[in-house]
Amino acid sequence: MQQPGASVVTAAKHELDAALSRAERSWPRPPWPIVVIALSMFVGAALSLLAAHSHLRFMSSFAPADDGRPALLTLWQVDAAIVAIGIPLLTLIIQSARTQEVLALSEAEVVLTGSRVRSLFALCAFGLVEIGVAVAWLASDATLALQFVLVFIPTLIAIGYAYAAALSLLMNPADLRRRSSRLLQDKLSAAISDRWIRRRADEMLRSLLEEHGLLEPLGLKFGVAEGRVRRSVRMIEPGRIADVDPTALIGATEWLVALSDVTHQIHVDGGLAESSISHGSPIITQLPVCGADLDDGDVLVEFELYQADVGNIHIADAQIRAAFTIDA
Repeated sequence: MQQPGASVVTAAKHELDAALSRAERSWPRPPWPIVVIALSMFVGAALSLLAAHSHLRFMSSFAPADDGRPALLTLWQVDAAIVAIGIPLLTLIIQSARTQEVLALSEAEVVLTGSRVRSLFALCAFGLVEIGVAVAWLASDATLALQFVLVFIPTLIAIGYAYAAALSLLMNPADLRRRSSRLLQDKLSAAISDRWIRRRADEMLRSLLEEHGLLEPLGLKFGVAEGRVRRSVRMIEPGRIADVDPTALIGATEWLVALSDVTHQIHVDGGLAESSISHGSPIITQLPVCGADLDDGDVLVEFELYQADVGNIHIADAQIRAAFTIDA
């Protein structure tokens, strides 16, 4: 049921979510190695701050004579070199998964997702920044030990995990093909769901407008009645119809009907027409479907209305446009 003030696309999504919630869902396993490594780096950052603030020492009898800054700088350089070589090389390995059939099955995308390259890049970047900050402001023997154990070693583990995941997929063609087929199915399912949502939103909007007597029923177009004309509210700039607020559209159209009643009454009082209802109220004869791409000047909404009401369109057109959510 459409709720007052809710957009038709939102209502359609809620309807689809309610249907899917009754079906069995499979949730992806969380990337625990990546999560653990990220927590390790955050703990390393917190403990390094604490060590620098409290002037803690770590194995002072074996610590460097200086404050550990040269060793930290060397650690940062080694870490940066490993990241600079490891991630591009892994990307090249993933690209090697592309074959003629990959265009349909997206095997390279499966390897990219399975190896967690995006998460790996974020972790490595965070680790480099963390060690760099330690070199500049938090240098000490305790900080050196913390950064080595909680940042540098986890970075090596993260890169090793990504390589292992990528190679395990590339060396198992059957599993790679199965995952690629599942990815393709997920994409098709998402496209079908989006199409269903747009179609259901259009049905809801037409139903609501017909309930208010503001929409010409489908299949009943017999031309324009005598004394009536069709006028349009047009697009000001190109865009895609993302959503429609039925309450706002109904309100704007009913306001147009009210203006029509006033116009008819003026004409009747002035002796310019025989009846204020002989030609009927304005009705919508054309609406865009959700997801439609419209250019500047294309018809947004078309009305059939009494000849004397044509000027009212220009009064209500801003309200009518405001009912539509249009993405550039």
